[in-house]
Amino acid sequence: MTVMNIEHAIQHAEEKAAGLGGSCGEQHAQLARWLRELLSLREAISNPVAEVIEWEHPAHTPKCDIRWLRFDVKPGFLFSIGG
Repeated sequence: MTVMNIEHAIQHAEEKAAGLGGSCGEQHAQLARWLRELLSLREAISNPVAEVIEWEHPAHTPKCDIRWLRFDVKPGFLFSIGG
C-alpha cells in the first residue's frame, strides 16, 4: 500500500469526483473541499497573526498588549484572514 499525503488525497478525490457520477462523485468532491479546508486551517494555525506582550512597572497595574505579526487580517468573527 502506498502512503498518501493530504495533497495526494486531494488529487485522488478530485480525480474520482471527475470520473464518477452521481452521489459518489459528489462525495469525493466534498471530501476534496474538506481536505483543502484542513490544509488552509493548518497553515493559518502555523502562522499566528499576533502575539500578546505583557509588561509590568512597579508604579502601574500589570498590562498587556497585542503585537500584530501579520497585516492581512480583516474584521469579522474573531477576525478572519484576508485573501
